[in-house]
Amino acid sequence: MKIKESFVTLKNVQPVIAAGDAAIAAGDGEFDFSGVQRGDSSAVACLLHWKRSCQKAGVPFRVKTLPAGILDLCRLYEVEGLLNPQPQASGTEAA
Repeated sequence: MKIKESFVTLKNVQPVIAAGDAAIAAGDGEFDFSGVQRGDSSAVACLLHWKRSCQKAGVPFRVKTLPAGILDLCRLYEVEGLLNPQPQASGTEAA
């Protein structure tokens, strides 16, 4: 599922989570953040939620093109190893 929002923050995380949950229910556990410019800790919580949901549903979980700022937050919270994200090639930032 390609994340359509430019920003994933507390203000819009609920519909982002719901869209991901629908994708997982349809068997899609790949999340592409290539269009996301910024995110906060809500984006990390969203990823962790989807990982748990994928595990419960038996759907492979994969994170593609995670912006550097969100990747930095994953490292800060020591969850990068759980998520195993692929970083974005170009530098976009977290909030």
